[in-house]
Amino acid sequence: FNFEVNETIKEIKVFGDWAYEYVFWTGSMNPKDGKTPIKFNNKVIGIYKKQEDSSWKMYRCMYSSNDVPEELHIPDTSDNQQDL
Repeated sequence: FNFEVNETIKEIKVFGDWAYEYVFWTGSMNPKDGKTPIKFNNKVIGIYKKQEDSSWKMYRCMYSSNDVPEELHIPDTSDNQQDL
């Protein structure tokens, strides 16, 4: 894959030797064989820890999609409502 990524930093906070970032990642993973690209639209939280040499290293990273999965379907239950 070749990656095309756009990163938008929404927030960065530092608390002593710890920091976090809240970021949006959008873009695509493009197969080298020319097949259909896989697009993504994610939000990311990264947690960093300051090292003894004053550099920062990622301690944890969590991400999830901003898109609703196509297979997610919530049935309409409006006809089945009961009075409480």
